[in-house]
Amino acid sequence: MVSTGFRRLIALPLLCAAVGVIAAQSTDAVEKSRQHIGALASKVLGEHQQFVLLHMPAGSDVEAGANQLGGILGDIKRPKGVVLVIGSEDTTAIASIVKKGFATVARNSLAGCIVVFVGAMSEQQSVGEAVAKSGAQFRFVEFQP
Repeated sequence: MVSTGFRRLIALPLLCAAVGVIAAQSTDAVEKSRQHIGALASKVLGEHQQFVLLHMPAGSDVEAGANQLGGILGDIKRPKGVVLVIGSEDTTAIASIVKKGFATVARNSLAGCIVVFVGAMSEQQSVGEAVAKSGAQFRFVEFQP
């Protein structure tokens, strides 16, 4: 089954251990991946006012995911204090989604926001460069199944 995209969860205030990652489909493997990504991300998060965790299951449509991510990024009107965590067990696909999604973001429009990418080490630099123009702080956590 091909996923049609992200669903998101916004929690105020953030309690990392209590926040679930929302995916477009729910299976044991996806649930395990969501929990793993959430645990990895919680290592780099401090106290923030708004937390958005995005997960794309393996096999998801990259173009649809990138379009939805672009829309989500456009919805962030007050980025200060927002933490956006993006990850997937399909690290190549999620890197492509992030690079394409951030391509539409206006320069410095996400200043004050933190973007945590949970993916492959080989994608860290290119994803970081894609996020940089938005003005968001970029943080990386390696996905380890």
